[in-house]
Amino acid sequence: MSELHCEKYNILPSEGNRSRKKVKTPSKRENAKRNRYSAKLLLTFPKCGHVGKPYQPFQCISLLTMRDIKFFYDSFYKTSETITQDNFVLKHCSVTDPKRSRTREQEKNKPKSMSVKYYVKRRDGVMVHVCRQSFMNILGVKKDRILNVVKRYKESNEMPWR
Repeated sequence: MSELHCEKYNILPSEGNRSRKKVKTPSKRENAKRNRYSAKLLLTFPKCGHVGKPYQPFQCISLLTMRDIKFFYDSFYKTSETITQDNFVLKHCSVTDPKRSRTREQEKNKPKSMSVKYYVKRRDGVMVHVCRQSFMNILGVKKDRILNVVKRYKESNEMPWR
């Protein structure tokens, strides 16, 4: 028997008395969605300048190696599903209310609503506190995506699911 091909479906010949099975091929929209959340950038070492002196809270450069960064990057892009990646971001961020309320000249009516700490997990399992810029550079995501995920979590107190 020869195989029949449609634009959306591949129809395979049946085995014995069974009916033909349709195998759905991914559409352009599904391919674009998968490509949107897959790894695009090459890894670079953080260039933020936090060397890890005793008085600095961030340990971006001193406690991380390139192997640790690659391990963290690969674990984020293990799947290209947004829900899984959003959960990964939430596992490596901690959200709290700000300790002090400050008045800002530009945003007088809108005080700071949350304080976020970012962590990178090393290969040995130790969580290293890093700055936002290093976290974004390692994962290759934008600030808005991270802050929107964290904000949704803080408001609803639920992990994203599908």
